[in-house]
Amino acid sequence: MNLDFETSAAIELSKVGVYKYTTHSSFRITTLLYKLNDDPQYYRWVGFYHPELNKKGTLKAPDNLVNAILAGEEIIGWNVSFERHCIAWMALQDPRLANVPLEQYVCTMQRAAIVGLPLGLANCGAAVRCHVQKDMDGKRVMLQTAKPRNGVSLTRTETVRRPKKGDAELTWYTRDSDPGMYATLDSYCLLDVKSEIAIANKLPEMTRGERLVALADARINNRGIPVDRPALERALQLINFVKEDGDRQISELTDGAVPKATALPKLKEWLALNGVEMDAVNKQTIPLALSRTDLTPQVRAVLELRLEGGASSISKVQTMLQHCCADDRLRGQFQYSGAHTGRYAGRGSQPQNFFKGWGLEEQHTPFDAAPPEQTKFFELLMQDKPVEQIAADLRAEFGNLVNALKNSLRGYFKAPEGYDFYVCDFSGIENRVVAWLADEEILLETFRKNGDPYITTAAGIYGVPPEEVTKAQRQLGKVCVLAAQFGQGPSGFQATCKTPWGIDISLKEARATIKGYRETYSNLKKFWYNLYQAMLSSVATGQSYNVGKLWTEYDGTSLKILMPSGRRIYYWNPVVKEHLAPWSYHHLTLNFKPTEDQIEEWGIQELGDHWKLRDMDAKEFKSAVAKDQYSLGEYVSKYCFQLFHEKSHNNGWPHIDKEDPSHVHSTWHGVAVENVTQAVARDVLAEAVLRIERAGYELIGYVHDELIALVPRNDKTKSYEDFERIMLQTPKWCAGLPINGEGYVATRYRK
Repeated sequence: MNLDFETSAAIELSKVGVYKYTTHSSFRITTLLYKLNDDPQYYRWVGFYHPELNKKGTLKAPDNLVNAILAGEEIIGWNVSFERHCIAWMALQDPRLANVPLEQYVCTMQRAAIVGLPLGLANCGAAVRCHVQKDMDGKRVMLQTAKPRNGVSLTRTETVRRPKKGDAELTWYTRDSDPGMYATLDSYCLLDVKSEIAIANKLPEMTRGERLVALADARINNRGIPVDRPALERALQLINFVKEDGDRQISELTDGAVPKATALPKLKEWLALNGVEMDAVNKQTIPLALSRTDLTPQVRAVLELRLEGGASSISKVQTMLQHCCADDRLRGQFQYSGAHTGRYAGRGSQPQNFFKGWGLEEQHTPFDAAPPEQTKFFELLMQDKPVEQIAADLRAEFGNLVNALKNSLRGYFKAPEGYDFYVCDFSGIENRVVAWLADEEILLETFRKNGDPYITTAAGIYGVPPEEVTKAQRQLGKVCVLAAQFGQGPSGFQATCKTPWGIDISLKEARATIKGYRETYSNLKKFWYNLYQAMLSSVATGQSYNVGKLWTEYDGTSLKILMPSGRRIYYWNPVVKEHLAPWSYHHLTLNFKPTEDQIEEWGIQELGDHWKLRDMDAKEFKSAVAKDQYSLGEYVSKYCFQLFHEKSHNNGWPHIDKEDPSHVHSTWHGVAVENVTQAVARDVLAEAVLRIERAGYELIGYVHDELIALVPRNDKTKSYEDFERIMLQTPKWCAGLPINGEGYVATRYRK
């Protein structure tokens, strides 16, 4: 069956998530449209009877719907998690619907996501060329009827609507009072069901393996992450105090010219009047300004207060509390196949984006104590003292309070009494995967011996034995491994070294480093271009091509890369076009003789009595050389082929123009290799999820390449060593991939 619900509640779905939304006391179903399997008719149900809100409702759910569900008919919907929770709510009044098996639900959105299509119904319809009619009146009515008639607008921190001033209670749109609105709503809901069915008919079927991965994701989201609610509530009090106290101090320090930390135009104006010109006043620019030695005490204090009061990352404390269910668990925090490559994404508080926080510098066993900073923070936070005294104690211990709060974010995930977190993380999985895909034996051997790939890389770049690599050389080797493995060039590498790594190198050094990297790992460089050439050739000829452990395929609609696991990643409606290459160049005449260092720094090449200036080097050259010191001559055009394809963009899905595809997304060799690397790493993680679940461990989350389980301390059938052993097994399809990892046991989550 295919079905779609429309609902209403005083609580805001987008702020609290579906788990908390459908269990709120004000929640109710206003419309259900459904179509049973092999039945051409569409059925409508208007919800349960209520003497005031729904006199047209029924005492029980529709018999034909219940019978079909009890007979095991698949329940199909777009983002079917919502439908699942609505049916669970229905079961509270009609017990016949209790305990519907999770396996009975099939999500069309997940079927779209795993093949790289958008998660929005309309955009997905555009992508598969299935016209989804947009009923804007219906959407407007849906949004109106989903909330109280007289509810006040929510502030940023509120989640439940209150009655307007003068009203004793909330009032609602009903079928009796607003029949026209509900007729529009019913039509809107029917259109959604028809659109979902039409789109589903155009999607590839989900493989059995992916179906198991999607079901595991649902179980993980259902279990939820246990949190320390009292600590979250205290932290929120602290944050509010810091902001209010900071605003008061800023107003006093500026004699009222700047009323609060977030009044940026007034703040910049006041700073300028006090000798500090700043285009932006944020976490990137303030530390630079604070490094000045000529700041007055007032200016320094104001900048420090702005740094505390303007931090947005600590808003995650508010988000965690908003999503926290009655049993102190965060549910629905992870999205199956949230990325084009199939990787999981974050939702709600988005644990993937948590600040790294405190860790242990030297971790010798998985059972090391918690980081002392984390332990001290929560001791001070939970003191029985006024919040202003707690703030003072934390400042005395940690200095910058906002940094301490950011570092504490992971620690609010806390195992209940008698339980532990088992946490294990794949070590450098993407570095290992790309070396395995490219058959880059130097790197593979380093990983097999549990060596340091950063030292191996630095040794190759600098031409020295590994034991002679210095700390600075290793750091550059690390940046190179993380950036250059996906084709980054000298300019990009120089920028990456600067931000976020804080390493200043010249363009000459960047060129030498990239050259050394590519010479050291020549198989990796060949792999970039071989894969990209195969992708272009498949689109051009319609044939399949083998590149090592991968195959490229094209069916006239999508370009696919078949990975070793048997899964495919998709590029929709691709076009190959010839375009101007970045190695096109101008003939360049210099009014001076450049030094060897300048030639290397600028990337210019000698052509008889003049020089070659490539487009890819022109920006750096022109920023370094005065205009009166050179002249540009003949332009020599070079061309190459590039792959264009459709992709989500600006909340839409632009269709490709085969004659001029430049307005849609283009993919180059580095991105293609990054895609397959990320996809293979994701498949390794997904198989680990299934193995661990089969072994009886209850996973509660995944953060990047890390798995988190909640384990009873008195369960003698389970151990961290067993958990890690299961996770780090190598799947049969990636034999030879040197997998490794490490983790810990803790009651508070950390890095």
